[in-house]
Amino acid sequence: MQESATTAAAAALRYCDGALHRELCVAAVAAVPDAGNKTLPEVISAVLGRAAAAVRAAAANCSAYLRSDARRGGGLLGPRQRLALSDCLELFDHTIDELAAAAAALPPENSPATSATYRRCSPARSPTSTPASTASPTAAAAAAATRE
Repeated sequence: MQESATTAAAAALRYCDGALHRELCVAAVAAVPDAGNKTLPEVISAVLGRAAAAVRAAAANCSAYLRSDARRGGGLLGPRQRLALSDCLELFDHTIDELAAAAAALPPENSPATSATYRRCSPARSPTSTPASTASPTAAAAAAATRE
């Protein structure tokens, strides 16, 4: 089920509560489709994936400039510009490694850490989107207790 823009913004605000760079966090989380219905590790994974894609695109641009310069015999870029682009490529590689390490540190989707720890941190879901809403009040209370 697709969530509304208002619900997505509210979910982003809840996920980013206490973030060091809250506005940046909200913008990144708000771009994740259906973020309000995902666990925190799922949202983090999506944000990391988008960041990695942006870094790869920037690296491809730098590489294209360097290739174009090389094909033309080095006349397009000066030595400092070539060095700056090479430095950028090195930093992009390091960034991709760091993003991959962060993604690898997330718990697997069905691990106890995901359900116990991260579900507690995830934004509240609407009563109509949770399976417990169709159960009895006792079953709903039991389900809530197992998440904590």
